[in-house]
Amino acid sequence: MFPLLLSLAIEVSIALIFGYRSKLVLLGVVLVNLVTNPLLNYFLWLNAFFGFFTTAIINLVLLEILVVLVEWVLLTLALRQGYKSLLFLSAVMNFVSFITGLVLFK
Repeated sequence: MFPLLLSLAIEVSIALIFGYRSKLVLLGVVLVNLVTNPLLNYFLWLNAFFGFFTTAIINLVLLEILVVLVEWVLLTLALRQGYKSLLFLSAVMNFVSFITGLVLFK
């Protein structure tokens, strides 16, 4: 639960820093994270338990790239705003979350 709350706090903060102040946009960021964050952590748990991939960092980076793309598509569909700016927003939000997670949980 803590990784999800941390991710929500970070990603909403990044959206605010980038000037996204609309409640609809911020709600979109929250809802997208409620989908992608638990799925990411579930896949990471499955990998740790079953050992699908031996190189965990490569697995984590690939999953994070997938999360960026999924969040970008979901935000673009939900908000119907500029797809390039939402891709950049998704990439920055997830990069900051990723680095924070590495620092706190490694």
